[in-house]
Amino acid sequence: MTATKTGFTLVALAIFAALALLFSHWTAFLAWSLQTQIQLHRLLVTHLLQINSGQYSAGLWLIGVTFLYGILHAVGPGHGKFIVTTWLTTHQPPRGVALSVPFLGSLVQASAPSLLCLSWPLALT
Repeated sequence: MTATKTGFTLVALAIFAALALLFSHWTAFLAWSLQTQIQLHRLLVTHLLQINSGQYSAGLWLIGVTFLYGILHAVGPGHGKFIVTTWLTTHQPPRGVALSVPFLGSLVQASAPSLLCLSWPLALT
């Protein structure tokens, strides 16, 4: 077995183990996700208030917090997971497409709040 195959196998096993652990503790993960979203939301409000009062350095923190908030928010119910699952079930695309569509969808949903915060100052001028 080559080093590349060994590395790929180890990464695949680590991902599988992480997913199995996540699946076995899904309820606890959702509770943690909700609590973290609440804390991140408070940080968002704090940073927005700081920007509003002229402390523009808070904008960089705001971008990072919105990105994390978007990732955790996308875990919750809705957000197209049913639509994607239905499409994947009815069309049965190749494995690469079936893996990339949900991943790209989650990246778009996670980056949308950050892009909104980046464009917000431009809209105000």
